[in-house]
Amino acid sequence: MKKNFYNNPLKIIWYGKKALLPNYLWIIWIIIVSFFSIGLYYKNIDFSSFDIHKYLSPTITGLSFTLALFVAQRNIFDMEELKQFAKYKGKNDPFKGVALLELFAPFIFTAGVFLVLGIASLITPYISISVDSCISAFLKVLYISVFSLGIISLFNLLNMMFNDLYHKAHRS
Repeated sequence: MKKNFYNNPLKIIWYGKKALLPNYLWIIWIIIVSFFSIGLYYKNIDFSSFDIHKYLSPTITGLSFTLALFVAQRNIFDMEELKQFAKYKGKNDPFKGVALLELFAPFIFTAGVFLVLGIASLITPYISISVDSCISAFLKVLYISVFSLGIISLFNLLNMMFNDLYHKAHRS
């Protein structure tokens, strides 16, 4: 019996990592993280209105958008084209099917980001641990940074889908 390589989301992300986000989106995310980090350092950021449980609905929405975009992306390609992606081995690919991994890895990555955010939003309001205000502020910046990464990833999925649709229309 052949083992299903695609059942491990971490392997899909690892082998499809070059397709997760284009460089310009990584740079935008790094700028956002830097902005919050610098603002935290100089105490220019006010977290008094931050309430993590308010982010549960946006994370569920992010997961829903990811699923909707996944279905739309899947509908761009017919099953024969997907089978060709699964059989294709580029000259720098470690094995066959990396093209299929690169097609769907951004969806797994984005869903994983929103999954982590959703679990944090759901669980942390019930945890009562006293931490230093500096650590608390750092955790809030980390959460907001990861949330920004999720939003940027959603934009990337939409852009990727439009590009695939454009190329499919010109191939037909």
